[in-house]
Amino acid sequence: MAAPSLLESAFKQIAVYAGEASRQGVKLLMFPEVFIFGYPRGLTFGNRSTQYNMFFKSTL
Repeated sequence: MAAPSLLESAFKQIAVYAGEASRQGVKLLMFPEVFIFGYPRGLTFGNRSTQYNMFFKSTL
């Protein structure tokens, strides 16, 4: 059996979180913009400043 894709794994995790949130009575569940696909590690986002890139990389 093939390993699940990152996308499949993300949707399964969303289902887990949504189920738990529903049981707790949550009316609105939000996820970060990159929760499903994410950004590849080391991505510099184009022509942003060196200072920004250093900050971004420090958060990984």
